[in-house]
Amino acid sequence: MADYNDDMTTNTATDPFATLTVAPNQRFAGAGQADEDLKLDRQADLVAWLWAQTWSEFAQDLGRFFEKHGYLTPRQEDSAVSMRTKCEARDAARKEPAAATSNRVTEDGVYRDANGDLFKCVHNQSGSHMYAKKLVATGNMRDVSIKDKKTKEVRIEQREDWVWSYDSGAIRTLTADMRLSLEEAQAFGRLTGTCCVCGAYLTDETSVANGIGPICGSRF
Repeated sequence: MADYNDDMTTNTATDPFATLTVAPNQRFAGAGQADEDLKLDRQADLVAWLWAQTWSEFAQDLGRFFEKHGYLTPRQEDSAVSMRTKCEARDAARKEPAAATSNRVTEDGVYRDANGDLFKCVHNQSGSHMYAKKLVATGNMRDVSIKDKKTKEVRIEQREDWVWSYDSGAIRTLTADMRLSLEEAQAFGRLTGTCCVCGAYLTDETSVANGIGPICGSRF
């Protein structure tokens, strides 16, 4: 990794801070002893972090300066704080993908994202990766025949069409803990009259009452 240098030049052959003229008794001019002690404690913690950055000659030079003089100049401290902030932000960014990967979707099923949208996640034919389809209302209404198997009675209801539409980026935003439970799937079916697993209309009275058909219900 390239060395960090915040407008300061380092040279391992000579003391990079040899030209600095700030005297120890002037380093915190006007500050009380208590304030000076707090600043030195803060700098000591910062220098301990700098020593740990063995990849950076700049950080090591600052550590050597503090060890020799007992303090960092304001400009040196600002540069060190800037370096630490950037490094810690970089390290945090590197950890985020790992956390997301550990909770990624690995099982076929129906998932609900933070916006309440439903997605069917399935493996491709070769099983090499997964993709997601979003359940989308088309806005089209149609008459659906609902049959009671016991009484043989048939009634007509108007239902909205729902379709599974491929969503290229969804599989990367969904996580395993978003998977729908059977109870949630049933609630959707009772509300819409559509099975959220296969997207088909519920046309049997028992399935309408349950919010899901027997085949799709067995998948939970």
